[in-house]
Amino acid sequence: MIRGISRRFDPLEIGVAFNAATSLFALPIYLRLYASPGALEVIRLALLVQILPAVVFIVAGRLLARRNGLAFARRLYWIGLTIAALASLGRLVQLQVALGLPSIPTAAKVAIPMLWTAVAVALAVVKADWVPNGFGRVGPVFAIVSALFVGQLVLSSPTHTSAQADRSARGDNVFLFVFDELGRDVLMRDGEIDAGRFPNLATLAREGVSFDDATSNYSDTCQSIPSMLTGRSLPVGSCHTFFLAGDQENLLTTLDGRYELHLYGEYLRDCTDQAAHVCRGVPHLLVTAPQLAIVRHLIPPGVRIGALGDMLGTTFGTYTWTLWRELLEDVRAEGDGPRAYFVHLLLPHAPYVYDSKGGFHHSPHEYFLGLADDALAYTNYEQQIMFVDSLLGEFLAALRTAGAYETSTVVVTGDHGPRLVEPPPVSLGGVSAQTPDVPLIMKGPGITPRRRSADYQHVDFAPTVLDALGIATSLRFEGRSALRDEAPQRAKWFYSDGRLYQRDPTGRWRVAD
Repeated sequence: MIRGISRRFDPLEIGVAFNAATSLFALPIYLRLYASPGALEVIRLALLVQILPAVVFIVAGRLLARRNGLAFARRLYWIGLTIAALASLGRLVQLQVALGLPSIPTAAKVAIPMLWTAVAVALAVVKADWVPNGFGRVGPVFAIVSALFVGQLVLSSPTHTSAQADRSARGDNVFLFVFDELGRDVLMRDGEIDAGRFPNLATLAREGVSFDDATSNYSDTCQSIPSMLTGRSLPVGSCHTFFLAGDQENLLTTLDGRYELHLYGEYLRDCTDQAAHVCRGVPHLLVTAPQLAIVRHLIPPGVRIGALGDMLGTTFGTYTWTLWRELLEDVRAEGDGPRAYFVHLLLPHAPYVYDSKGGFHHSPHEYFLGLADDALAYTNYEQQIMFVDSLLGEFLAALRTAGAYETSTVVVTGDHGPRLVEPPPVSLGGVSAQTPDVPLIMKGPGITPRRRSADYQHVDFAPTVLDALGIATSLRFEGRSALRDEAPQRAKWFYSDGRLYQRDPTGRWRVAD
């Protein structure tokens, strides 16, 4: 390949270029694309992340081949491209077995690409043309596998279609916000949500109903949200990453019969079989913003924090800001009928990198580590929630501008609170009370503004929301509506890190017998 520069197109060069494009750009997206976002979207994606980069690689190689005196640069180019592609494949394998580069020291993250470069230069010096030649020969295998995968996605049904239910009887909108790791205790001052720090959350609480004793049942999102939507506890040890896949009826399938259902979430790998009208989950996000997934793959999260992450738009969750922008555009758009929105936003989950205005505070205390300086991390966590409050204010302003504020039901909660690390000996028998404590705020037509001290747990989420909306259902819940006064007494329970906890009369969470 290296010496055959007289031919216009070298098959081995084409193989290396295609394989490199596949390894560096296409596979990081294809391996996460579990369902079809639609035939045209899939074809457009393949052209953008696989065919176009391969053409660019080929053109760059041919330009080097046509320049006299650049034989070493050409050899370095093809060898370097091969090593980069192989390194990308290695990282994909790492991620598949949950090893991942974020766990290694920052110095190693910087040293690894430098090592790749040094190896490429050394191989070019010794004229190790067998490296790209061997990589290029497996090009047909990459092409066949890619064609089968893309073809299967093109022929499969898209993840969502327009819902057909008759919704003429309703004129309201419903917004269900689940902010990841939003705790209740950090919001409170003198028994109420602090309006100085969190004015928009305080306004919703004042104009609606807020619960003083709301708790989650799970510390993991993949357990918490399914339990919220189904109103039931999960089998021990289960973790559902496909929150809405399958045929199990839940809160959202019930709403889908009465509203035009819009779903937003970075973790949504699939949508309801009843077919949400708008599904802003993983398939949609991967095809609309593939560059974010590629950057996430090529640059480890620890390196993306700060100025580089800001420039790339990936400091926090890969798609957090894409989701938020699309949500606001959706809210501002005129609709033909009532809508129900389910929004799971990664904020204010760690790392706690933002100040109250959305800028970077550049503090190193971004996680709770169980150390003496966790107080500084808590301050950063509080700042990030203040930023979340400002985003909520942006949403409420859009709702008012659309003239839908008074007729809309808005529900705000967290899937769990902050995962504070309890120092020994507490960790031997309990979990921090801040972790299960979450806010629950509901404002809307027919909801009497008040504070409720009634027991609420996240298995109560679905029946409580349906009760607030006045929607009857045949679904059987383990939980019950927290708006009703006749609820019987029951134990508070919380599942975390493989252990079941119950809250004792002193308010401390203890490992259950």
